[in-house]
Amino acid sequence: METKTAIRRVIQKRRTSFTGRKKTEADNAIYTKLVSLPVFQTSSVIFTYVSQPCEVDTRILISNMADKKTLVVPKITNNNLSGYTIHSLSDLKKGSWGIQEPKDFCKAAMLSDIHLFIIPLVACDRYGNRVGSGYGYFDTFLADVRVPIIGLAYSFQVVNKIPIDPHDKKVDIIVTETDIYDLRNSSHAS
Repeated sequence: METKTAIRRVIQKRRTSFTGRKKTEADNAIYTKLVSLPVFQTSSVIFTYVSQPCEVDTRILISNMADKKTLVVPKITNNNLSGYTIHSLSDLKKGSWGIQEPKDFCKAAMLSDIHLFIIPLVACDRYGNRVGSGYGYFDTFLADVRVPIIGLAYSFQVVNKIPIDPHDKKVDIIVTETDIYDLRNSSHAS
């Protein structure tokens, strides 16, 4: 089995070269599948990451859902991840690591108020194991979360097996441009 570092290196290289029309089409297909999920439709408070250029685009989600759902996005402060409510993309500024994060006037959200988490990943397997950027922010942040966690990925980011560590937090649902893996009841829909 490959190490997380090796998997991260291969997939990050592939993500960097996945651009243009193919990426836009995949992003739109993932968005359509995501918003069709019953768990998404019934959740009124949703945590989502703010995508970087090589990640599955969540700006579509933020733009289209800001007036329909309460959206919470991450911010890193003192090496800890926390969530803040935003109302539009204009509530974001360039922050830590060059990542878009909530402006100072945005209000902190209570983790217990969030109904659904949408998190980034570099790679995942069909068992819900994921490889992130390697800093462990989301594993720590989500350690006690008991509501559904969705990972957004391009189909090439789904690998056979991810090595796991005791602190790793799994995702419950994986949405790609071609598939939905709902691991809460071990079903796989296309």
